[in-house]
Amino acid sequence: MKKNRAKVQVGLVTKKINLGSDFRPLCPKYSMATILQIETATEVCSIAVSVAGRLASLKEEPDCRQHIAYVTMLTEACLADAGIAIDQLDAVAVSAGPGAYTSLRTGVSTAKGLCYALDIPLISVDTLAALAAGAFELGGLPDEALCISMVDARRNEVWLSAYRSDLDALVPAQPLILDDGALEDWVRSLNLGEIEAMLLAGNGQDKINSSNFGNNTYIRTAKNSSARFLTQIAEKKYKNKEFELLAAFEPFYMKPPNITQPAKINP
Repeated sequence: MKKNRAKVQVGLVTKKINLGSDFRPLCPKYSMATILQIETATEVCSIAVSVAGRLASLKEEPDCRQHIAYVTMLTEACLADAGIAIDQLDAVAVSAGPGAYTSLRTGVSTAKGLCYALDIPLISVDTLAALAAGAFELGGLPDEALCISMVDARRNEVWLSAYRSDLDALVPAQPLILDDGALEDWVRSLNLGEIEAMLLAGNGQDKINSSNFGNNTYIRTAKNSSARFLTQIAEKKYKNKEFELLAAFEPFYMKPPNITQPAKINP
């Protein structure tokens, strides 16, 4: 029997993921969600399709400066690769921040437009929680491993939060200026006791110069955001019917937009 495989494209490279011989993404006998996943919170523009909590297709532009130029094109290509028509979607999940204003707005606007047009629910996934999900995909880690997810907020600042493997945030997302020893002090302030393993996830990890926290060596992983990391949380929220109100939902911007007023013209 041939094994089922799903196409995964990263930039211009197409790979295949083994989904197992029992995976039937379009079988009507199974009650399972087909979810489009949109990740635009950072410099990555990433689109994925998941079926029943398993990745079916992924397309990414890893260093995207204009998300609006890629998000629709990648969405169409991702659906085509998965063999799924747009009207077969059950929901759209979008990375909700913290993230950059313009890129987040692009992803959320796209997600809302699709949900309005298709009359399907919108699922929001915290960007930092999605990064933690990606980090824990490594497996083989102690149950009490700690993941610090952080996204670059420019200069010497990050937005971060802490997670165990259940992906519930131990503290709300918050900014941190990375002065010497600031991250270590922040972790100690959580009063978690002994930490068996320490993961760093997200593009903010590049700002951490040290390699150790106490007796632990930092395990650096999931540096780049990816729509595939939304899969686990999106599927759980779909099953629990944790949907957003389309008219009211707003993403979590790290910083307000930089809007300048035009100079007045003297008559």
